[in-house]
Amino acid sequence: MKKFKFKYSIIYSHEIVVEGKNEMDARELLNEDYDNGQLEDWTLDSGPTIGFKINSVEPTKDGKELWSEKDEKHKPILEVLKENFDEIFFVDTEFRQDLKDKGERPSVVCAVYKGLKSQQVFKHYGDDLNKLPPCKAKRSLFVAYNVVAEAACFKNLGITIPQNWWDCFIENKKLYLGRIAGGKGAFGLIRTAKRYGIECMSEDRKQWEIEQILHNPEHPIGDILDYCLQDVLTLEEVFYAQLKDIEETFTNKGPREIIQHALFHGLSMAYTAVVEHNGIPIDSFLYGEISNNFPMAKEKI
Repeated sequence: MKKFKFKYSIIYSHEIVVEGKNEMDARELLNEDYDNGQLEDWTLDSGPTIGFKINSVEPTKDGKELWSEKDEKHKPILEVLKENFDEIFFVDTEFRQDLKDKGERPSVVCAVYKGLKSQQVFKHYGDDLNKLPPCKAKRSLFVAYNVVAEAACFKNLGITIPQNWWDCFIENKKLYLGRIAGGKGAFGLIRTAKRYGIECMSEDRKQWEIEQILHNPEHPIGDILDYCLQDVLTLEEVFYAQLKDIEETFTNKGPREIIQHALFHGLSMAYTAVVEHNGIPIDSFLYGEISNNFPMAKEKI
């Protein structure tokens, strides 16, 4: 395994050296040191982050060639992701939620994960629901279709929401919003899969499965897990096709830029779930006053 030494400057003129197999790996190790309190003596205030910049990049003693962004520009995105993450998990959750009045938190039924590198499948339900698959979450990438849903389930289960997300739904919109006809389901998993020529269940079958989960408490958990796994397998195929699509569409961008943008957008969707989970405080008395007096105020206006 190649190792490179990355030299960073802390904002208070202290200098440390972090060794990692690539830049992203080195940055992660630096963040872990900070999280573990190992950089405590170098901070002068209680700020939540520590500023740093790359000063120099040097090869380690093995003398292997140094990484360069120019050399990596034509590398497949998947290859770069594999190099920078210990595991890549495809994840889907199934849940019940009363949407009549909106705003309810999901009651999670199950979650299914599949590791890209290991090819292992993890089916979680019951007592296992509040656990992630065996992994270092900070060094793993989680791929989902509409991250808000999965992150909302994680939040409700008390699982620390991972920092690294790839949202195929958002990436799909970045590729095709304004290029294809919109409407309900246009950017959904099933239609996206069919657009790429991927075999999957019909939209009618998917809707039937959802109805069973939402309204039939007697629906067997084994059947729900099988359905959830089918979505995970479809998601995996969509992810591979999407990466090729992105590479062909954004030929002027290298994999590192594409990945950075995708991770930012994926985490933004995860934090959207946190906002929805926490809710927005409303002064109900003041709201009532405004509602009751609005017709009269409207007439005066």
